[in-house]
Amino acid sequence: MIKTFRYCGKKIINLDFRCKISCHDEYVGCPLLDGTKVAEQPTSFPVLTEKYTARALQFIAEAQEGNSTTPFFLYLAYHHTHHPQFAGARFRNSTTRGAFGDALAEMDHSVGVILSSLRRLGIHRETLVFFTSDNG
Repeated sequence: MIKTFRYCGKKIINLDFRCKISCHDEYVGCPLLDGTKVAEQPTSFPVLTEKYTARALQFIAEAQEGNSTTPFFLYLAYHHTHHPQFAGARFRNSTTRGAFGDALAEMDHSVGVILSSLRRLGIHRETLVFFTSDNG
């Protein structure tokens, strides 16, 4: 099925949403988007957080080029609290909570890297960070 998304009446993207109901050991058929561009399809879960983190850091750095004081908004929605749980090689079997704990440890690390970047850029005191869950 081809899905067309519209924003303010303008067609912005067509995506092939032939997502599988069941998940492969490491991949899911749904696309990974970067803005309106399909960055990867199928999406590889074991490297997803690494990609999220790298892209978030790139986005923040680009927003701060030339010591910009222009506000920016970064929305980063991690997959980790949902099934299936995957962690990258560095975090696999790193906790006593199994795949779920390993995935949360990786997510925690990613948040820490991003917060460290805000401190290093000197914008941590002017930056609001909201950490929420869709489950409460």
